[in-house]
Amino acid sequence: MHRVKVLVVEDEFIVAEEIAQVLDQHEFEVVGKAANAEEALTLARLMEPDIALCDININGDKDGIQLAAELKQISNVAVIFLTAFDDSEYLERASSVEPAAYIVKPFEARNLVVAIKLAFKKLDQQQEEPDGAYFVNDRIFIREGHRFNKLLISDIAYVEALGSYCDIYTSDKKITLTLNLKHFMSRLNHPKFIRVHRSYLVNVDAIDSFEGNVIYIGMQEIPISASQKESFMKLIKTI
Repeated sequence: MHRVKVLVVEDEFIVAEEIAQVLDQHEFEVVGKAANAEEALTLARLMEPDIALCDININGDKDGIQLAAELKQISNVAVIFLTAFDDSEYLERASSVEPAAYIVKPFEARNLVVAIKLAFKKLDQQQEEPDGAYFVNDRIFIREGHRFNKLLISDIAYVEALGSYCDIYTSDKKITLTLNLKHFMSRLNHPKFIRVHRSYLVNVDAIDSFEGNVIYIGMQEIPISASQKESFMKLIKTI
């Protein structure tokens, strides 16, 4: 059975050791302990943790929130923040990186263990995708050969239905997925995307212009069906 791999980012040595001891007692694998962002990023690249326990107020030029944002750029890791702060400014900044949980210090071992188990369960569910695509926060990891390559959702211009498949178009490439458009939409669940036709899903940020019942994205003309015209215009007015 896979042991949950945890990276501990905490600049207080005694606290880091206490956390590691708790995790070891509950059969989690501590893959590293870091006191600052640079150490944490190095360990994350080498050890590929499932969970990162990040103190928000760590030593160095970057705090735990900035570190969490960078960790999510290099790996599919769930972040749990450790904090002694309940300041609204900290919490607002922290929420921008979509942490799996917050643990207030001094923490209780039971709360820490439960938070890690729940975060890993959610992460595991996200990864169990049967069609070669992992939808994770603001990106999709798409199988191309033996590798899963990252595609930022914001880079998608539009998606075209092809029966049980769909083609994703960005500014410079096309990617085919083995799932239908309805399934893709349910997994994407993004406010900037709207279905304008039974065969097309459009990123409103990618629209160059529209006229009548036609949307223009670059040289591509995309029809707007009569049944979707009202919804499209409502969304355009809210941008």
